[in-house]
Amino acid sequence: HLIEMKCRKTILIKIKEIFPRYKNVLREDHVIDIPALGLLSETALTRNSEIFVKANGLPSTFVPGRNLVFFNMASALGWRRNIFNLIGGMCDTDYSGYPDCRRETIDAQAKALSLGLDRTVIIHTPLMDMNKSDIWDLSYNLGGEKFHKLLKFDTHTCYIGDRSNLYEWGYGCGICPACILRKNGYNKWLKNKGYILLKKFFIQCKVRVFIQEELLFFAAFLDVIYGMVGKKIGKLLNAHSVIQIL
Repeated sequence: HLIEMKCRKTILIKIKEIFPRYKNVLREDHVIDIPALGLLSETALTRNSEIFVKANGLPSTFVPGRNLVFFNMASALGWRRNIFNLIGGMCDTDYSGYPDCRRETIDAQAKALSLGLDRTVIIHTPLMDMNKSDIWDLSYNLGGEKFHKLLKFDTHTCYIGDRSNLYEWGYGCGICPACILRKNGYNKWLKNKGYILLKKFFIQCKVRVFIQEELLFFAAFLDVIYGMVGKKIGKLLNAHSVIQIL
């Protein structure tokens, strides 16, 4: 999508800012123009047409062979640079009906590329077994609120290319299949996050009380043996326990 191409530069810059360790690892991206793919396919992503589910069960947004072509182009560029580890962001659990996002497809293509290039080509798909809620959770664990803000405000999912409507989960039309998946995943993550934080809060409270009781008992034991020295040590340990738990 043209909107995604516009977003990519901002994303690369901000990822380097949020994760300084990647500043010298992430290089300039390499854009490969593949106009023939758009000319060959008549889909809602390559034509100004309605989004619907076709008689064959596939959504009209499915671009035949898109991911297959992308990985072929990437492997050809990788050959020139001696890079044979490719990464794809597709996921099988809610793949919107795209057969080229399935695990079997990716594994088969990795094998075909390995045979065709006479090199071991590995296609990494870190999101393959995750749903959208899992992905929101992963992103939060990786970079916290800063990374989440990048995903909300700077990434793009909407098939329509709408950047005029901002929701809690990001920009989009709010009604296309991509927006619905993104919205539902975000809402589920919010619900799970609230439960996890509440559970963590109660666990920390219990741990804090338990540790303080242990330390107070230890201080009392020292007081019997060493008198005033035990009291001072007990107060010091108890103070440190509060700092650590909080």
